[in-house]
Amino acid sequence: MSLLRRNSPTSSLAQTAAGSTPPAAPRQSPFGAPRPAPTPPPARPFPPLPSAPAAQFSVIPHGETVMRFQLKGLGDPFHRLLGEPLNLDYAVPQKAADALQKDAVLHQRVVESLDRSWEGYKMVGAMLLSPYDVALNVYTTPLHPVPFPDDDETDATPAPTAPKSELVRAIDLALVLNVLARVRDGILVAHTPLALEPAFLDKVWVTSEARLVALGRATGCLEDVWA
Repeated sequence: MSLLRRNSPTSSLAQTAAGSTPPAAPRQSPFGAPRPAPTPPPARPFPPLPSAPAAQFSVIPHGETVMRFQLKGLGDPFHRLLGEPLNLDYAVPQKAADALQKDAVLHQRVVESLDRSWEGYKMVGAMLLSPYDVALNVYTTPLHPVPFPDDDETDATPAPTAPKSELVRAIDLALVLNVLARVRDGILVAHTPLALEPAFLDKVWVTSEARLVALGRATGCLEDVWA
């Protein structure tokens, strides 16, 4: 029997440190657990801004007479201008304008006739016109501003009245075609070249320009109504 004692292997320092004593629990604050951060209150919407008082206004007509220029209803332009045989289809402005685009000789004859008439009018400078639908609102809308009564007043505010403007329609075909074919975005300049395309001849313009009103009266016009 051997006298040597068999010793168990000695644990390493790393093993002792890792497995001997468990790590100590973190120390708790004597004041207790920290409180969660408070939830911010929902943002309040800003109150609506006070609305500004409504602005009421309308346009005062330049003159008491307004002249309308429209090709529809004036008949066959080639028959009346050039003495061509009457064509019932050309009473429609769109068809008359299409014929001008297809027939270069007819187009040139109409241009020469209109240029001669325009030279005889002796027009200079620029003139302002408005689309008929816009002018309809302008010349039939009551004038503003209108005074509003106070709370302690018993008299009612008088009803606003629309501006008084006589509407007449030019019926001289040469004048009407010259105006329609020379207006550009509501402005008629004396030396503007003719544009006989359908987009120009199908327009309806009105004006209170004194020179055009006088010219329309001299060449012929009829009483008209706003509609």
